[in-house]
Amino acid sequence: MVVASGFAVSYLYYQIGTCKMRYSKYLVFLLFMAIALIAASCSQVAVDFSSRNIQLTSTIENLTDFESAGMGLEGYYFPQFDAEEYVTNRPTDENMQFVEPDWVSFQFNPLCSDRTFSLDAGILSLCPLVIGVCSEGGNDTWERFTLPCGKDGLSGAVIDYATCGNTNNTVNRIHLRGQVPSSFLLHVVVDNRSGTNNTLARFRMRGASSDGLQEVDVTLIELPIDGRTDVYTFQFDNFEEGDFLKIQLNSGNDETPAGFAALMFDLP
Repeated sequence: MVVASGFAVSYLYYQIGTCKMRYSKYLVFLLFMAIALIAASCSQVAVDFSSRNIQLTSTIENLTDFESAGMGLEGYYFPQFDAEEYVTNRPTDENMQFVEPDWVSFQFNPLCSDRTFSLDAGILSLCPLVIGVCSEGGNDTWERFTLPCGKDGLSGAVIDYATCGNTNNTVNRIHLRGQVPSSFLLHVVVDNRSGTNNTLARFRMRGASSDGLQEVDVTLIELPIDGRTDVYTFQFDNFEEGDFLKIQLNSGNDETPAGFAALMFDLP
């Protein structure tokens, strides 16, 4: 629309310079109308994007029963849940408990360009193929969870070796699709692993428009890490189909990676 209006302005300006005076006032009026149309179009784009918002709405400490808390009613992702033995460097979709909301899309295949998790940690396993972010579980010192569906079991985690003393988009893209609610909640579950591999120098929630103009984010620094599960809840407002979410982590430690235990979705 903006480009077409620009051509219209150029044409009208030419006509004003070449037409007879008795028509000029009409062309001048049309010229101003075209300029106003361009301004309105640009203003609408700015308003649409600026209405997107992310805010941290709550922090709950020492929470492991998500059914009783009424969380995850719209969907959830619990990696490597209730593994029978200790495993690490495994695919992010292995042994997961996963309910995908109608308006959210995960891509677990690391070879796809729209993958949900980062590849930056490199190849961790060839059989099965694991590149980048991986899942870990089966450690009986980790906390037990009660899932939104009522199932009880030993918690797991996704971990990202590219966050060892480094900032990385651990979650590269969670796609929004279809009829995205005007407001929704994303709960991020952390600190379930007995204080190991849990240091977080940066925990940044990010939202991006599909046109790639800019991002909005919330940054948490120096989270309390004590091996008791915490839940951070973020509210997203006015996001649309085609937008996507990111989670950026940094362990703050060159030896240990950062990660999280689960993601859950709800409506306010």
